[in-house]
Amino acid sequence: TVGHQREPFRGTPTKDRPIYWGFSGAEGRVSEFLKAMGLADDPRLKGTTSYNLSQNPQLTAVIDKKFKDMPSEEVISLLRSFGANAVYMHSFSTMSQEPQAIAMNMVAEFEHPKAGKVKTMGLPWWFSDTPPTIGVPPLLGQHTRDVLKEAGLSSHEIQYLFQTGLVKENSSS
Repeated sequence: TVGHQREPFRGTPTKDRPIYWGFSGAEGRVSEFLKAMGLADDPRLKGTTSYNLSQNPQLTAVIDKKFKDMPSEEVISLLRSFGANAVYMHSFSTMSQEPQAIAMNMVAEFEHPKAGKVKTMGLPWWFSDTPPTIGVPPLLGQHTRDVLKEAGLSSHEIQYLFQTGLVKENSSS
C-alpha cells in the first residue's frame, strides 16, 4: 500500500534569488493561497480540478511566473502565511555567509598547501568524546604509490605504471 504522499518541495526563481518551497502538510491551504495571489479566477487555470502542485504543471507554471517578479523575502513570507515551508536556496558562497550557518560551525577553514586558506562545509554533528576535525585533502597523486601498494601491486608493477605514464605522482609530496 502507498502511504500518505506529501507534496514535493520545489525550487523556484524569484526577482532576486531562488527559493525552495512546498505545501507539505498544508496542502489544504493551496486554494486560499491562490486567492491571495489573485490566481483563483485566472483563465489559464480554467478547468483545473487539482491543486496538487506536483500533478498540475499548468498551475505551477502560473505560480512560477508570478514569483519571478516578486522579491524572495516577500514570496517566502507569503508562502509561510499559508502554512507552506519556504527557505532561500543557497550556493556554498551564500550559505557560508549566513549568520546561523556560521554560529553552528557549518563553515570551516583549512590551510591548503597550494590553494592557501580554503572554506568548506563544517560537520553537522558534534560528539563530546569525538570532536570532529576537518582534514586537508591530498594533492593530486600525493598517495598514488601507497594506494597501489595497498592494492597488492609489486614495486616492479608500480614502477611500470609510472614509467608508462598511466599514473602520475605529485612532485611536491
